[in-house]
Amino acid sequence: MEREKCSFSVAKTHRRSTFGVTIVSLHTEYTRKRGERLAYKVQSKNLLKKRTLNKTTPILTVYDQEISRAFEELETVEQLLFKSVKSPLYNHRSRRFPRLPETRHELQILN
Repeated sequence: MEREKCSFSVAKTHRRSTFGVTIVSLHTEYTRKRGERLAYKVQSKNLLKKRTLNKTTPILTVYDQEISRAFEELETVEQLLFKSVKSPLYNHRSRRFPRLPETRHELQILN
């Protein structure tokens, strides 16, 4: 699997200051599997899709509930942005519900 570098690395460097004091600097580097990140995003999107299909609550409300639930989990590092999830969720929901007619003349009322 390809690894993705994050913001910190682990390395220890020693140097002497002008006053004879040894200064230790710690540099950290964290690598994480790219597959783990992708799997989390796919899992989150699938969960959002299931929740939007089963309920008629607004998609933004479902998104807010899922994000607040994910923030409670300590292992969750990053979140999906609503901007990246909005269009697929609305498209997914539109397949389930019929479209409304554009004009009232196209509306057919059945007895």
